[in-house]
Amino acid sequence: MRSPAPKCQYVSYRWQQRLVEYHRFDNLLAVSRYLLCKIWPKSRFSRIGDCLATMFIDGETIDDLLRKSIELVFADGCSIRPSKGPASELIGLSMKLQNPRARFSRTETRATLFSALGETLWYLSGSDEFDIIEYYIPSYRSHCNTPRDVQRSEAAYGPRLINQLQFVKSQITKPDTRKAVISIYRVEDHANLYDVPCTCTLQFFPRSGVLHAMGQMRSNDLYMGMAHDIFAFTFFQELLARSANLEVGAYYHQVGSLHLYEKDREKAARYLSSGIADTIPMSDMPPGDPDRGLQWLLSTECAIRGSQPLPSTISVDPYWRDLAGILALKALIARGTIEEMSAVRSAMSSDSFKTFITDEIARHEARKAEPGA
Repeated sequence: MRSPAPKCQYVSYRWQQRLVEYHRFDNLLAVSRYLLCKIWPKSRFSRIGDCLATMFIDGETIDDLLRKSIELVFADGCSIRPSKGPASELIGLSMKLQNPRARFSRTETRATLFSALGETLWYLSGSDEFDIIEYYIPSYRSHCNTPRDVQRSEAAYGPRLINQLQFVKSQITKPDTRKAVISIYRVEDHANLYDVPCTCTLQFFPRSGVLHAMGQMRSNDLYMGMAHDIFAFTFFQELLARSANLEVGAYYHQVGSLHLYEKDREKAARYLSSGIADTIPMSDMPPGDPDRGLQWLLSTECAIRGSQPLPSTISVDPYWRDLAGILALKALIARGTIEEMSAVRSAMSSDSFKTFITDEIARHEARKAEPGA
């Protein structure tokens, strides 16, 4: 006698509706599975594991992907109890970000530009030191279940990424290559004491003068992690595209376990109800090899974080100076004045960050006005 099916094992009619709404029948396999779910709702094709594998979410901006993903988890997520606490999970989602430059959230509740940029530069520096990333994400070490006396992250992406960038740069000069892959997760991670990478691979596809990219993740924290991951991976995509004189194509994000922890559920609901300030994507990275500008930005980040003299801005493209301005604003929030913060906003060459800076200044003023501040 067969045991009763666990909760969420079978696809509901509401889920079948979402297959139509989000996937839009992008391929024949999805159509076939959808019809089988409709005709034989108790068949093996109606199990969540089969139908979720065809789920496809499409969006112009990171906020489009975040909103659709949260709505799906609220509606159809299955309860799980992993080591980091109870959560709701969807298995086997694929997403497409049409405009990879629309990579940071414009909402008040998920405006994570400081931490997303800081984490991206931590990766690109090749460092595995907790002290650097905790300047931007103070809870990083505790989220990795790592004791305070451990100074280096055993799951850090930076050392793994840097060692493979040159290979990928050489591969993407070959049209239609399928070998431009960065492996983040390694077999050695099975022996890690505290943490393992959430990302398995990053792959890059030069096609007809355009560079597409895809991140494949074993696990993705929907509320806290996904926005940071997509920011970093699309930034890598644009860096590589510029190094090979290619245009930036679409970004694809594939996730094994997309989950929302119960502790973040209320915050995710507030995010859905919050307004989007604007939809201006980040400016285009300047043409040509970006290495000089990137190395200047990494040096500037180190100087700002350590309160040291800043490198010269002579001959530095405004794109990189604007990113340095965001890093400077992060420091000014802790120890600067409203006038200095306003000067950062005035110095921006692009409108991409001005709304974000205006909102940060307003929040800073509100905090200073609180009793006891």
